[in-house]
Amino acid sequence: MSSGLADRVAAGATARATAGATARATARAKVRTRVRTPRLRVGRGARLAHSDMFGRRAAAVAATYLLIRAASLVLIQLMLTAADSTRYSERPGVLGVLRSWDGGWFLTIAERGYPSAATLGRPDAVNPDAVVFFPGYPVVIRLVESMTPISYLWSGITVSAVAGTIAAVLLFVLVEDLYDRRVAAIAVVLWAAQPLSVSLSMIYTESLFCALSFGALLAVRRERWLTAGVLGLLAGTVRNTGMALGAAVAVCAVWWWWQRRAEDGARGRAVRAAAGSGLALLGSPLYLVLIGLRMGKLTTWFDHQYSGWGNRWDWGVTTAQQVWFELSHTRDAYSAICALSIVAALLLLAVVVYDRVWLGLTAFAVFGLAQSFGGSVMILDKPRYLVPFAALVLPVAVALSRARPPIQILATTALAFLGLWISAHSMTVWPYNI
Repeated sequence: MSSGLADRVAAGATARATAGATARATARAKVRTRVRTPRLRVGRGARLAHSDMFGRRAAAVAATYLLIRAASLVLIQLMLTAADSTRYSERPGVLGVLRSWDGGWFLTIAERGYPSAATLGRPDAVNPDAVVFFPGYPVVIRLVESMTPISYLWSGITVSAVAGTIAAVLLFVLVEDLYDRRVAAIAVVLWAAQPLSVSLSMIYTESLFCALSFGALLAVRRERWLTAGVLGLLAGTVRNTGMALGAAVAVCAVWWWWQRRAEDGARGRAVRAAAGSGLALLGSPLYLVLIGLRMGKLTTWFDHQYSGWGNRWDWGVTTAQQVWFELSHTRDAYSAICALSIVAALLLLAVVVYDRVWLGLTAFAVFGLAQSFGGSVMILDKPRYLVPFAALVLPVAVALSRARPPIQILATTALAFLGLWISAHSMTVWPYNI
């Protein structure tokens, strides 16, 4: 009898061990197939329905963005007319605004290229200060001009309009993935109408850089590291703040590896993450080296940044001094707005860090603001540098999303109008560069 009892106990133990092993094997199989399972279960009709829904949302976001841009230009034209301004005498009205300041540099580079050591001193040579402007944006303008019947001016306006629209859609998709549709919609409006958002319509790099940056961050979010790397590399050829984007991609890659290092197949994905990070960091240094070789001096870009614009790295000392001076001494409205914008950006960044906004957006904003505020260029340019750092609008967007619908609409509209007015003021009343 004791022998029979022992046999039954042993059989039960064996059955439990077998069941446990089977359960563990099943769990491992589910882990390995969890990415592929949705593809097997989603039919063609469901995919088409999802695609159609995304298309309608993207169209709505694009229409909203273009409406904001149109409102910005109408407001600028009204303020130009009210002031009877002859400021843009070469091309009066809105067209003069869109091609002003840095726009002239980009159009010259698109049409004539960069100077070189061999052309220095020639009367017809391109101004050597042109090396400060990165090549990605003028290259795209030149491509559009060569493939269409429109001029360089309209090619630049078209590139900015299309790239800005794409950036708005990508930002909506990214924020919706992080929060919900309501927060995403408010964030897009606040981003598109922020102070100095007029640069998204101008022949400036902001629109193209934002499109590439938001695309790279969305690729990071979806763990498509090589795509993120390529987009980051391209962004680095558009603006020097591509280094901040590359650093954000690299930080996300390291954090992802630390969390996933024990998973099956993590080594292969870690290689792709490292490759994507390296690509994302390559764009800006590559241009600095190439233009240095072209001009015969590797420090060419830094030399012209300082000689032409008085900009060099000083750990933010000049920025802090100028902010304090403008807040304590200035009688000019726009100068005070610029100083307040910098203070507000730093406060919003603190909220972003405290709220633990997704690492990609947070790191991009941290590195970007450090790079933008760490130089000695005048603070009157720096509110424009804030445009790509969409993380800064998220605390406000989240707060507004929790309010009642009438409050949401009124507050969002008021903030958007304030931002558009500051943009119009900077291009009509303020007489200097933005």
